[in-house]
Amino acid sequence: MWEYILARRLQVFGASRRRRISVGVGGAVRGSVGVFLHGTSARHSRGDGAMSQTGRPSWYVRYYDDIASRRYDLLAKLWFIPQGGQGRARRALVDVIELKRGDRILDMCCGTGGATFVIAEKLGEKSKITGIDLSGGQIRVANGKNSHPNVDFMVMDASKTDFRDGEFDRVVIPHALHEMWRDGRLAVLREARRILRDGGSVAVLELDRPPGRLMRLFVALWWFYWLPFNFETPTRRDMVRYGVADEVREAGFRDVTKVSLFRGALQAVQGCKEASIRGGVP
Repeated sequence: MWEYILARRLQVFGASRRRRISVGVGGAVRGSVGVFLHGTSARHSRGDGAMSQTGRPSWYVRYYDDIASRRYDLLAKLWFIPQGGQGRARRALVDVIELKRGDRILDMCCGTGGATFVIAEKLGEKSKITGIDLSGGQIRVANGKNSHPNVDFMVMDASKTDFRDGEFDRVVIPHALHEMWRDGRLAVLREARRILRDGGSVAVLELDRPPGRLMRLFVALWWFYWLPFNFETPTRRDMVRYGVADEVREAGFRDVTKVSLFRGALQAVQGCKEASIRGGVP
């Protein structure tokens, strides 16, 4: 947490010395949101300083690639304590989604590989698993931890990947959409649909709004929603307001289902890509 506060202060200091923060590192832009849980590979600008795929303030890139990536796993462990620990929470989420041995699986916005490794342990070596994230720092950490011969990690933009149409059987998007505005979320979901085979499925593992007031209060306190400079709070609210399941449907998926876990604090949403009809989109 102290690293995040330091990074934010660096931003404020830099802004006070320059009328405009320098934005953009071209095609080599790297970095990911997800201080408390996961990496993201898409964050689209609304014209108010929010991040985009093609430009990020320099303090932001430095923080996520040079500082947060090294402390990310520790932060994730702290984040998951209320759910009984990181391993238990990730396994519970992965257990409710449809995965089969032999599947070609893409972990979009994989961060340091927390969910990727849980999937690999569940399915064994018969499945080919690929993890992508926009943060070069987090991918370096993931590669350093990787002991699975069937798992690969690479830096890539989740809203515009290099994969072929229909290349994967399953796409998993764990804890990343809450860091994006609506246009970014839909862009990632539509890209997931493009690279899935007909009959393939997407699974979105995300935060949710618990129905109970006490649980909502606890979640807000534990996950730092009360911090005035927590940039995940407005995008999370935007995601909850539109609804993950509804956006998965809007992206073109069918048979969408939702499972709530941990008293409604987390959700797993799945949707299927139906076969094209006469070469068109169903």
